[in-house]
Amino acid sequence: MTECKAFGVTPEDLSGAVKYVDSMVLGRKLQELSLLLERYDATLEELGVQDSMEELIELLPQSPLMQQCHVFVDGFHWFTPLQYRLIQRLFSLSESCHMTISLPSLEEEVHSRKGSMYFRVWETY
Repeated sequence: MTECKAFGVTPEDLSGAVKYVDSMVLGRKLQELSLLLERYDATLEELGVQDSMEELIELLPQSPLMQQCHVFVDGFHWFTPLQYRLIQRLFSLSESCHMTISLPSLEEEVHSRKGSMYFRVWETY
């Protein structure tokens, strides 16, 4: 469930993917995952619990800590879509923003190939 949340996958996405797979077993698993995620979301809603990252993104503009702040992002190699949303929110609210990415060189033909040691970092760059 954590990965689904981090990558913005909804129960509808999972059940909609069933028509694109040839394997009946995989189709059934997608349906099961869809149902699990749907019930997980419903249970969180019943308990009044919101996904903490989503809640953080939503509440950041109201935080006095964000006034005249400087944001630094360092030591990451890649981000999930949810993390990108958080970074975008932080950067939009900050006075200045800085991000470091570790790449040994800017050789696109080397790093942009899938399987390259720095492929994910290159995608982030």
